[in-house]
Formats: sequence, C-alpha cells, structure tokens
Amino acid sequence: MRLKNDPAFYFPLESGRYEVSAGLKRLSTDFGNGPFDQQIFQFDKTFLQCRENKLTCRQGRLSKFYIEKDFTSDAQQSVNQYLIEQLCLEHPDKFRRYSHADSFTLACLLTDENLYFDEQYRLIKTEDAKTSIAYTSAIDAIANQVQEDISVVQLSADGHDYIAALHLCSPNHWSAAAKIGQSFMAAHQAVPHMEKLTQQSHKLLASLSKGGPYVRFAWGLTTDRHLNHHPEAPAGGRAAAWHGRQFDANQPELYLRVERQMLAVPKGSNIVIFLIRTYLYDVYSLQNDRQRLPQLVSAIQSMSSESLGYKKLLQSKIDILNWIQTLS
Repeated sequence: MRLKNDPAFYFPLESGRYEVSAGLKRLSTDFGNGPFDQQIFQFDKTFLQCRENKLTCRQGRLSKFYIEKDFTSDAQQSVNQYLIEQLCLEHPDKFRRYSHADSFTLACLLTDENLYFDEQYRLIKTEDAKTSIAYTSAIDAIANQVQEDISVVQLSADGHDYIAALHLCSPNHWSAAAKIGQSFMAAHQAVPHMEKLTQQSHKLLASLSKGGPYVRFAWGLTTDRHLNHHPEAPAGGRAAAWHGRQFDANQPELYLRVERQMLAVPKGSNIVIFLIRTYLYDVYSLQNDRQRLPQLVSAIQSMSSESLGYKKLLQSKIDILNWIQTLS
C-alpha cells in the first residue's frame, strides 16, 4: 500500500516568540489539517522514508535507539494494548486484527507484516512477506509500523516518575541511553528555561488522564533533512556534518524541524505514552509568506543566548536571519 497524501503542516511559532512551556492542547484542537489533527497516529506519503530510517537504525546498534528499564509487565501490556487498539480504530484500512483461540494477529498492510501476540499482548512472532526482521518486543514491532517514535513514562503513587521505555529513531540531538530511567525533571534539566515546568512535572503527568489525549509542539532549526540526529554519528559518518547545525551562507539550506508530541494515558493505568512525530519544512518554501516568515524571524530573535547555545545556533544566528530576510 502506497500513501499519496501530503504531511500535515504545523507552525507553532504564531506568537513570534520562542517559548518553553507545556503548551498542551486537546486532540480535538483544529490546526488546519482536517481529520489529521484528530488522529493520534498520522500516516502520509513520507511513511517509506520514516520506515527506512527506522530500519537503518536497526542495522547499527539497536540499543542506541531502543531501550527499556524497569518496564513492568503490567505497563507493557497497557501500552501494547492501547497502541494496537488505537491503530485499528483510527486506521482500519491499514491495520486489521484477527483473533485466535489464545492469541491474535495484527495484519500491518503498509509493511506486509503479520504480528502475532498472546493474550497479554506480548509479541510471539512476526511473518514478513519480504524480509525477516527480528523484533525484540511488541513495542519494537509496533514502532516500526508507524511514523512516530514512542516514549513511556511510569508514575508511582509516592510522587515519582521515570522513563521506562524509549523507541527513538528520530532523536533531536539526544540519546535514549542517556535518558532511560530518569525522571521527567532530570531528563529535561539541560533545556534552558524549563525550571517552572520541571518543578511541577509529576503533577502535570498525573493530570493527563483528565480530558486527554493531548498534543503539544516543539520546534527548532536544522540544516539537513536527517530524521536521526543521535549525538553519536553512525559508523563511517563525519561527526561535524552529522549534527545538522552548520549553516552555510554561501550554500544556504535550512529547515524548520517541528515535533508533534502526543500524550496519552491508557484507562486505569499509571503510565503516560508519548508519541513523537517529526516534520521537516524547508524554510525556503516560506518565501514571500507575509505572515509566517516574519513570525519565524521574530521567534529566532527572541531566543536567549542560552537557548541559542543549547541548539548550537549562537554562531550562525546572524547569518540565518540575514538569509531569511532575503526571502521576503
């Protein structure tokens, strides 16, 4: 099955300011993309690109991109069940469930894979019409059927939380191995201006079951179209070129990198599922856009030196702004 629809377009810079906040919106919020905006999982014509990126990540060291720690069996079942049921509910033309005596099959029509699960939603085996991929768990298998990355946070009654699972093949300059097992607060300590948000992180996470799922956005700038920006460059890759933050004024290439982050809490569980979908928009395509281009300029100008330094844009800010001004 080949998809023809264009990706959704999200531009979380309307205020013209770079802000670090929860920014949670209900899934019912209209962002101008029609039915796409109400879908937890989004599929479009870039699916094969996302799929190829995930398969390429598997060819190296899988633990760079997929890792678990203290991920309880109850939490695993809740996550797997939620993801499978949501896929079948939202996209019955792409995912079909067939029940057996003590197991079931999830037919994934985009990849021609059949995933077999037991009654506890644990992966039994995979049948692939093309190649044999050795998935290591249910989440590993499911993550390779969708365009989103997956993160799972477990909550405890005593006010603690920790990241229990990460399947992250489109990392934006951070490592799954460095964040696994950390609390939400600890995992975001390096981000400038996150203090107020992280101080109330557990209360925020615990409240997500009320009225969710929710969606939020994060954005930044990059100078290439790589989805995978793991801090560790792949074998044989040039580390400097890999990081996507070297703007060349003589050969300008610049993309707005937007993350659509879905936050959902399966009913009756103590977990929060984060689904992270990365979009890349060519800044050049915004030329002559009398509304968005000035908002982008204003947002970059509003970034503190700490934020610019964190995003490795401090040295190139002036060159980037000068180039953007030539597009208007």
